[in-house]
Amino acid sequence: MKRLTKFSLIGAGALAMVTAISGCSHFKSPEDRAQWMVDKVSSKLELTEVQQVKLKALSDEMLSTRKEMKLKFGDSREQVMALLDQPTLDQDKAIDIVKSHTKMVDDKAPVMVAAFADFYDSLDAEQQAEVREFMQKHKDRHSHHGPRGFFRD
Repeated sequence: MKRLTKFSLIGAGALAMVTAISGCSHFKSPEDRAQWMVDKVSSKLELTEVQQVKLKALSDEMLSTRKEMKLKFGDSREQVMALLDQPTLDQDKAIDIVKSHTKMVDDKAPVMVAAFADFYDSLDAEQQAEVREFMQKHKDRHSHHGPRGFFRD
């Protein structure tokens, strides 16, 4: 099996798992978690009313995108398993699965970036610094393979 195909299948499987798991925690729904995050960020950054509206818009866009991706990619696992049940891997179908995922991400990226930029640009310099500090502090938090991730030296 070609290396690109292997990594593509791993990526498709990982995306499906992240989508499936992303709502799991002590929150009853992704909407509950999103509201908790909006409340936490609003409090931590002491947001103004305008900034809170922009943060809520970002949260709504993220939830909407998550829901769309979950619907679109719901059968990806079954498609991948069907490919793996065959004696030889149909690389064209595997690439089609990966391309459908990347197309959705490509289509949604401008909207997500615009929503984040609208919120981030509304922050004052001190608030932006707090966001950068938080991101720097937590950049490796979700990595189970250390600071450089899976492809470390």
